[in-house]
Amino acid sequence: MIRIIKIGHRAPLVVLGAGLGLIALAADHPKYDKYVSFSGWVYTLVFFVGVAVSAAAFLILCVVLTCLLILTARGTSWCFTRQVSRSQLKLVHDYLAKWFGSEIPPVRRMGDWHRRNNTIFQAIYRKRLSWGKTSMDLVGVFKVLPLTAEATLLLEQERVTGTTFLKEHIARKGETPASLYVGDVAGDTSQAKAEILRSLQRLVGDHIDAGIPIYTRPLTKHGARLVRKYDFSPINTDISCGAAGRIHKLSPRV
Repeated sequence: MIRIIKIGHRAPLVVLGAGLGLIALAADHPKYDKYVSFSGWVYTLVFFVGVAVSAAAFLILCVVLTCLLILTARGTSWCFTRQVSRSQLKLVHDYLAKWFGSEIPPVRRMGDWHRRNNTIFQAIYRKRLSWGKTSMDLVGVFKVLPLTAEATLLLEQERVTGTTFLKEHIARKGETPASLYVGDVAGDTSQAKAEILRSLQRLVGDHIDAGIPIYTRPLTKHGARLVRKYDFSPINTDISCGAAGRIHKLSPRV
């Protein structure tokens, strides 16, 4: 919205310039009489048209700038996804600890994973514009672990979780993973959660189409709702879908 208004203020400026040009033309008409001569009433008409056009353009420009000021004063915000750098792992760990407590990997293990593949952790930031100033806050996190065949087998046996993977279980960047594990999904606001889902669909969609299974382990009511919504199934068929703390799988599309 703000971007449209910023672009929109250019049109009144152009019209204002045209109106001022007409006023100047009418005021300096003696300079042009030697080339072409009009009746005095023509220049009077040009003058008043210029005044009217300039006034209207000025008023429109004032309205546009006022709207822009009101919007930026009230503040506008949007969310975007950014890959987590190594220096940000502690920040991400502390953020996740508020959501999942001990059900998150230690910072050192996160660092081991990151060295194997730096695309694992994704952070959601909210950028806010207010009074012409911008601020940025961490409002969400998720991870997508690309796993080896050994790690996938351990998942099928429920012998590992999203917290206990070793660095050897992580497929290196550029390698085709045997499976993906989605975990540590947390978002502060509905806007952040929507951005997480958009980013997850973008990151895992091609893998699903390529026949790579996706695993997850819901820990909250929100996580349980999502595994049911996206048709995950528990590895152990004796438990109900969405059971907290149990491994679920999204099988490849047929």
